[in-house]
Amino acid sequence: MTDGGAAAARPPEPPRRPEGMAEAAPAPSAPVAPIEVGTRDDVGRVIGRALEHEPANETVATDDEVLSAVARELDVAPEHLALAVVEERASDDTGLVARIVGPATVSAQRVVLVDDALVDRVEQWLERGHGLRVVAVDGEQIRAIRRTDKLGKITASVKAAGGSGRLGRFRTTTVHTATVDDRTALGVEVELIEQRGRAVLGGTVAGTAGLGVVALGAVIVSPLVAVAAPAAVVGGAAVARKSYRKHREIAEVEAEEMADGLARNHRPPRLRDEVESRIRGRSRRSLREPRPDDSA
Repeated sequence: MTDGGAAAARPPEPPRRPEGMAEAAPAPSAPVAPIEVGTRDDVGRVIGRALEHEPANETVATDDEVLSAVARELDVAPEHLALAVVEERASDDTGLVARIVGPATVSAQRVVLVDDALVDRVEQWLERGHGLRVVAVDGEQIRAIRRTDKLGKITASVKAAGGSGRLGRFRTTTVHTATVDDRTALGVEVELIEQRGRAVLGGTVAGTAGLGVVALGAVIVSPLVAVAAPAAVVGGAAVARKSYRKHREIAEVEAEEMADGLARNHRPPRLRDEVESRIRGRSRRSLREPRPDDSA
């Protein structure tokens, strides 16, 4: 009785395949279409989308080894990757004031030789070449500030008159470095937030004065207000841009010169060199000038 009940509960066996019949092959899978990327921009876009799909609570490793591996897969030269890292570390000023007047920073990048004396050479350019004070050396970043003591002001005045080593007039100068494989890139970043602020203030004063003239004219000819008021605002912005442009040009020239000097292993200009150059210049001018006639 018990054996009969167990047999009834047993599941039915599947039908047996007749002898000599081969087992059916699995259905072929659909071929995977290759990802077609025509340019490196396409590669960057695909990788960017892949990172967007990463869970928000997970971090993606981006150390030097990972970046080097990705660069090798994409056939990117190590020096170009190092330059990209330096550019990424620089400040990104894209606000409204930056769009109207200009960014608050300028920078210059170069590929340099890898050596143990790079930090010392950077400090010499900052301190001896531009009269700055190095306040922080943190890994791959060297930060220097403007000197406000009497000697610093004298140094800045002499260098400004000589037309070189003029980063001492700006508040902060930072040098970023990045090493990929055996290539090192550096970026000289100059902060002009004070100069831009003064330029904006001057433009605001000019624009306000223009609006005052418009308000006075509104008493006489009111239809002109709709045209003259925007013109006054635009004029104030133009004044700010023009005033700020000269500071940016000076900072750009000095940042490029410093980056070139570090890349070519040149010695920074010293204060003594500036003084001797000015003395020689005055001597040449005095020799060219006609001497007064004593008999007159």
